[in-house]
Amino acid sequence: MRLFKSRKLLAVISALLVLSMAVGLSACKGGKDSNETTSSTEPTTEPSMTAQELANAIIPAVVKTDMATVMSYSFVDVDKAFEDKISDKGMDRTAVYKDLTGSLGTEINCYTDFLKKQAEIQEDALKIQFGEDYKITYEIIEDNVCTPEEKEEKILNILAKLEKGGFSSARYFDPSKAEEFREIDFDYTIEGSKNKQSSAKIITLCKYDGKWVYGDIEMM
Repeated sequence: MRLFKSRKLLAVISALLVLSMAVGLSACKGGKDSNETTSSTEPTTEPSMTAQELANAIIPAVVKTDMATVMSYSFVDVDKAFEDKISDKGMDRTAVYKDLTGSLGTEINCYTDFLKKQAEIQEDALKIQFGEDYKITYEIIEDNVCTPEEKEEKILNILAKLEKGGFSSARYFDPSKAEEFREIDFDYTIEGSKNKQSSAKIITLCKYDGKWVYGDIEMM
């Protein structure tokens, strides 16, 4: 029975990870600080970021595969989505977090906590590969506003990704609130005393319900 529960839990986590890397779900916070615990549905007094400010906030996290930070700038409450998945699988919420806490050796009370732990593990891996002194530098090469046709395609992709992940698209994404999409093409370098690596990526930002948020479709 324990093995069965673990497999179900792994399936739930895998679904959320795949979806978060495809669409970019929001964490149990309210804005820049991923340590905050206000729901994304609650009102916030934080000023909206410009697309440029958002890109500069997200790019280093994207390079590091720090999904806790990336998703703190999105438009869906990933903690709510995770608990919806737990409920759909007929699993006990308290037992799930207890299992994750025991497995990871740190207190896990929501999916964001899980992602923060994964980010810590990734940070340690980067320090081993590049050195404790590693730094990330980047340059935005292009900032393209999507055409109406490209916007429609991105909306359809988000809806498809949600449904494929087993989430009701109507529950997590309102196409009428997606006002604009921008593709940010950037080059980056990770360099430390041990190693150096350069590459390029593209991220998608979306102006959703009047605010610029992370809205990537094909993440990494």
